[in-house]
Amino acid sequence: PAVPMLVLSEEPGIERVHQAALAYLRLGPSWMDALKQGVTRRGWLPVVVLHGALAHDTTRTTAWDEAVTGGALWSLVDRDQDRAEDYDVGLTFSWDLGDLAYHPEAIDVSHEAREVIELRDDVLDEITQLYFERRRVLAQLQSLSDPNDAGRLRLRADELAAGIDAWTGGWFGRQTRRFATESLSSPRVGGN
Repeated sequence: PAVPMLVLSEEPGIERVHQAALAYLRLGPSWMDALKQGVTRRGWLPVVVLHGALAHDTTRTTAWDEAVTGGALWSLVDRDQDRAEDYDVGLTFSWDLGDLAYHPEAIDVSHEAREVIELRDDVLDEITQLYFERRRVLAQLQSLSDPNDAGRLRLRADELAAGIDAWTGGWFGRQTRRFATESLSSPRVGGN
């Protein structure tokens, strides 16, 4: 026979805690799916090259000459200055059609996906341990009559809740805030 799971009032089930942590840490499958689709679409995107050039040319020439007219010597100076500017702007699009069949970064995405799965498994394992350790402490707290042990157990339950809260970005604390102020005297059996 299955042992009924103790569910404390205002406490979310482990599945909801897992979902909140994965959403907060962005470790859900949607992020990896978007990354895979992005690499797949990348083969259709061109490599765009914009180039520009500016040529600026200044030419100065000076010529000297002498002329004799009417018995007088004349010194002649001829000065010339030319200025030219040339602009060139170009835009080039190129596609590597081989990337449509298999993009070289697909291996990197596959490696990243494996690392994300490992990280997700580690996170879920850590949260599961914190969650059920907290539930064991709360169950012990409900069955105690010694106030000294109760204070120590409440502190441990708060410590474990803070750990879960850190993994969920505050979601767990918001979900259990009312529970922390209520008495722990009314456990119920079932699942959230």
